[in-house]
Amino acid sequence: RSLIQTLKPRDQKLLEMFYLEKKRQNEIALLLGMDDGAVRAHVSRLKERLRKLAVKNNLLILLEQ
Repeated sequence: RSLIQTLKPRDQKLLEMFYLEKKRQNEIALLLGMDDGAVRAHVSRLKERLRKLAVKNNLLILLEQ
């Protein structure tokens, strides 16, 4: 099961629209009933959640300098 599949369907759709469909934030906001700032913040939180899950599952190794 992929890390994306661990997210709620709405969160999966948001990331799909943002990264795969290359929709603008205002377009996503309109489609999901959110404001532009909420879309930006939500994408940021989802990226961080996925990064943490990847580290936890040894799918991503962070190099510290």
